[in-house]
Amino acid sequence: MSATNHILYLQFGPKVDETFIKLSKFFQNYHMMLVPITVSDLKNYLPKNRENILVVTKDLQSYKQYRVLLKRFLNYSIRNSKMRVFEVSSFPIFHDMSLLREEKVITVSLPISMLDLARTVIPKVVTEEVSVENKWPGGKRAKLPVN
Repeated sequence: MSATNHILYLQFGPKVDETFIKLSKFFQNYHMMLVPITVSDLKNYLPKNRENILVVTKDLQSYKQYRVLLKRFLNYSIRNSKMRVFEVSSFPIFHDMSLLREEKVITVSLPISMLDLARTVIPKVVTEEVSVENKWPGGKRAKLPVN
């Protein structure tokens, strides 16, 4: 793994919550960095490559904010493959089956241990980065029609 592995952590309040601090310390053991980002910053953020976002909705207020964000902004980014969302929630969040099949949205229900969460998130992020690094930069070779 390279040192540039990171996951965006969506925070719903102005202050960094204790869940982020615990998860950040735990993910550092696996050479993965969590980067906090607020809802307003996420709306202004335009990723060049596909970004991974970890969303933890623990209470009803953060659930409501996340639903509004999904409707207004996040669904568009997910469908256009600009973002992959890891949802950790005890609330039912419904998505299109195509998004779940293509693993653009990965849902995990609470309660969950940090080790199980890391086993879910980290392999998906690492395998995506390896596949992007090994991708041929040129196009496909042209084939002549056979008649």
